Amino acid sequence: MHRAGELDNARIVIIGHDDEEQVGQARANSIEMWLTGNRKAWVAIATEFGGLTDILAYLEFLDESRGWHCGVTAVDAVENAASKAAVAAFQTEFNERFEGKLLDDGVCGTETLGAVFDVLAHELARWLDKHGLPPDHVASLDIEYLAAPAGVKVRGGLDGASVPGLDVLVGEAAWMDGESMMPHSLYESEVLHVLPLVVSPEVGGWAIGALTVVSDLTPGETMLPETYILSSTDGSYESRLVLPDNATDTGLLELLFDDLPTDARFNLRVEIEGVGRYVVFTDLSYSGLHRNAVETAPTKAR
Repeated sequence: MHRAGELDNARIVIIGHDDEEQVGQARANSIEMWLTGNRKAWVAIATEFGGLTDILAYLEFLDESRGWHCGVTAVDAVENAASKAAVAAFQTEFNERFEGKLLDDGVCGTETLGAVFDVLAHELARWLDKHGLPPDHVASLDIEYLAAPAGVKVRGGLDGASVPGLDVLVGEAAWMDGESMMPHSLYESEVLHVLPLVVSPEVGGWAIGALTVVSDLTPGETMLPETYILSSTDGSYESRLVLPDNATDTGLLELLFDDLPTDARFNLRVEIEGVGRYVVFTDLSYSGLHRNAVETAPTKAR
């Protein structure tokens, strides 16, 4: 989504890969159902085409990266005592976090799959909020969901046909001359170039974020010390950085606040030695700090 936002008239193409084209299409469709919030259809796809390994891999991610307590000893396709314990731990914690009513029996049936979807949808909502994007942002994107035919070889050294999974292609819609193209046309094109898109980990998960303040001052410019004080409205957070002492030189002087709790609202004021102080903004949500932010209520920024 970030990459698409950097392009004019961007198109995202999500292509599912598997030895069976029907399964590859199901992979792509499951992403569509997730992004569009279609819980019932997602559960149906997961029931028909998914497996225990898919669920265990996600539980492992939740345990290692999202602070859940549903550790997986091995991602195995065969149900065993360890896999049932991991699923049961997820069911119990889901009930606590989401006021659910799952039976914590360690069996991954349709109710538990629905709970997995609810967590996925919650993760997406938190990501959008953290980055200042409105809930309907996905609906505004031009996305196609396709399946790669067996034997398709991806240019640039990637071989999507040999490994089940997904490719996400992001580029300007002009690639396709305004028309929907099939995967083999994209992969075998002599015109298009494959440039791998590096997706960085979400530093701090959804709980912690960063804010960069860019000044209009250049390194070496004569200036009085300026102290930037970023604080939360509820008083639980405060950080002070000083120009030029704490600044990063990027051609201009920048200050990085890198430990902000994303569930707080913030105020920023500046104190200039011997001059006085002024307010940059007050009572902004974390998402409101982002350059793409859409505030739903008036703020006191000035």
